[in-house]
Amino acid sequence: MYKIEKFSKNIYMKKIISIFLIVLFLSIFLIINVNLKISYAESKRYIYDGTNLDTSKYPGFKERLDTIKAKHPNWNFVIMETGLDFEQVIKAQYTGHLATPKNLIQGKSGGWICSICGDRVYDTGNWKCASEETIRYYIDSRNWLVDSPYLFQFLQTNYLETTDDKVYNSLNGTFLYSRDNATVINRVCREKNANPYYVIARLIQEQGNAGGATSKMVDTDGTVYYNLFNIGASGNSKEEVYNNALARAKREGWTSIEKCLSDGITFLFSSYINNKQNSIYLNKFDVETYGGVYVRQYMQNVEAPKSEGTSMYNKMKSAGLLDEKLTFIIPVYENMQSTTSTSPDSRTEAYPKNIRVKEGHSNVMIRAGRSTTSTPIGKIADSSVVVLSVERYSDGWHRVVLVDGTTGYVKFNSSYLEEIDDL
Repeated sequence: MYKIEKFSKNIYMKKIISIFLIVLFLSIFLIINVNLKISYAESKRYIYDGTNLDTSKYPGFKERLDTIKAKHPNWNFVIMETGLDFEQVIKAQYTGHLATPKNLIQGKSGGWICSICGDRVYDTGNWKCASEETIRYYIDSRNWLVDSPYLFQFLQTNYLETTDDKVYNSLNGTFLYSRDNATVINRVCREKNANPYYVIARLIQEQGNAGGATSKMVDTDGTVYYNLFNIGASGNSKEEVYNNALARAKREGWTSIEKCLSDGITFLFSSYINNKQNSIYLNKFDVETYGGVYVRQYMQNVEAPKSEGTSMYNKMKSAGLLDEKLTFIIPVYENMQSTTSTSPDSRTEAYPKNIRVKEGHSNVMIRAGRSTTSTPIGKIADSSVVVLSVERYSDGWHRVVLVDGTTGYVKFNSSYLEEIDDL
């Protein structure tokens, strides 16, 4: 009996060991396989020499690149073959509806706005979810391959040799304009291998030229904190954004501009640049599959690459650096349409809406054109008069039809106008 039990136990242990070895083998295989997939999926990058771009696969790039290269022979262009299907990228970006959209836009209406979220506002209340068409327009890198400031959203973020004086001159008109700040920015950027003009453009994007509320914060005990990059500054109200920004600055000990800059650049590089997202465009659109796609996206503002690129261009132009040997990283996608993606229409006729004056208001002017100086053609007397709005524009004007059939324009203001359902 003892031998049988011992024999059974031996068989049981052998089974356990066999199962363990199988699991171990499969785990190692999966790890190796995953690593191979990540390595395999990593973007393919190469310097464009004028002949090594497949124009049938990536239409519309060569002509634009050749035109820019002819004007700027010192500039280099790195083609970044993402390996991603263009339409799949758009679909992956068009997510987060009614919760946390990946892409937001402000100051636009009509086709620029997501039809799912509609007029729902996000962040501090000035932002709306961007439409699929809007996302396609901004992600299509061909739209920005022109000899203009927009191109600089593709500029590689490595340190560009410059002087403290040039950095100082580029800070003119901003809240950072001082020689001490210029010296600090240039020194920290050199140490971190970061383009100082990229950093300045990012700071202006976050804080504006005058400096935002989080650029310098005073705690209840009088301690001054800085959160120049707005790291952790999230929320759906100004107060919430400010409090979160202050909490992060206190936790990190950002009591000086230099400390804030140094840690902020480290954050940018560890989370983005070191994952091969080494341009403003790639900071926004994580289409580098090294480490996963769509995971690290610095901002929700879909227009940020364009505006930050413009800011960086202007700073570098004022510093006299446009003729330096600059390198631009140009993402290309699989199955792109032959023509570039067009910008959305600012107006929409998806559905007409009735407009009337709110109670207590009267004599709202209707004009012949979309301007307060345009010829008056009528008035909405009071709340008893209803007009039909058939087009809505990004500047706030509506094209309306009066009860007698006359068409005109009114600047919509929710303080004295309201939309109503059909009567």
